Order: sequence, then structure tokens, then C-alpha cells
Amino acid sequence: MARTIFSYIEGYAGYGFCEAHAAAFGDTGYKTAYLLTHYPAHFYAALLSNQPMGYFSAHTLLNEAKRRGIRVLGLDVNHSQVSFTVEDSAIRVGLKQIREMPKALTERAVEQQPYDDLPDFMRRIRPSGNVAQNLACCGALDCFDSNRRRLLWRLGAYRPAKQPQSEPPASHCPG
Repeated sequence: MARTIFSYIEGYAGYGFCEAHAAAFGDTGYKTAYLLTHYPAHFYAALLSNQPMGYFSAHTLLNEAKRRGIRVLGLDVNHSQVSFTVEDSAIRVGLKQIREMPKALTERAVEQQPYDDLPDFMRRIRPSGNVAQNLACCGALDCFDSNRRRLLWRLGAYRPAKQPQSEPPASHCPG
């Protein structure tokens, strides 16, 4: 009995795989290989902009892009768009990657680029305390001052004063 059932399964294995599925999979594989070969930065920027998807995390995709020689440019309120973009054959991280940054604020920040300095940015965008701190900690405000501790201190001037402080607070940036 088992041999009979196995013979049915064995016969089915010869033609059972869906040819349409195989053709579609081959077509997708070909197009993916073409894009990865000829437009690698655009390929990775598109994948990263549509996360979460698939098997690989954004961190894994960024590491693979770097391994293939693609530069990854950090966040910058004067250059980053909403999602990942390609800038001079490099991938620029998008502002939507910033923790706690609302979508409307992200879009407004991109629409109003460029900014002259930190006061100009704060006046026009008015991010909440946590968002402003996250912007400073992730480097998005480095275009105004590369010293993030000093940036955090300067951001205190834009929050309602609770009590005067005589020295800069300890950095709250993770890592």
C-alpha cells in the first residue's frame, strides 16, 4: 500500500510544480539582479524605505549596502527627505527613522528645507522636547553644531524653563 501511494507522489513530482509560479519567480529574480547590478544605491534605498518587509532587517540591508561599497549618509535636517533617498550615489537616511517624530512634522521639516541655523529650525518646525532631543542625538542637527552635548544644552533654551541650570546636563543620547 505504501509503495502504491509513493508511486503516485513520485509521478506527481515530475510535473506538479506550478510553471506559472516558476516563471514569475524567475522574472522577479532577473529584475532584482538587474536593479542590484545597475542601480545598487537606488535598490537598497527602495528596500529600506519600505521596511518592515521580507526577511532582512533594515540594519542587515544597510550593512550589505556598505559591504558592496555604497556610502550611507546620516540624518541631516537640511538634506534628508522623509524616506531613504539616493544622493551622489550614496544612500541618505530619511527623517522618518527618527524615534517619536510624527509624520506631519517630518513632512513639514522636509518642505521647509534648508535651515540657516538651529534657531531658524526650531522657530519654523517647533519640535517637542523629545523629538528635538532625538534629532540632536541621532546627528540630524550636526549641520548646526557637531558637538551633540552642546546642541542638547542649546535645545534647553527652546523649552519652558523649570529651573535654571548652571552647567550642561549629562548627555541623554543612547550609546
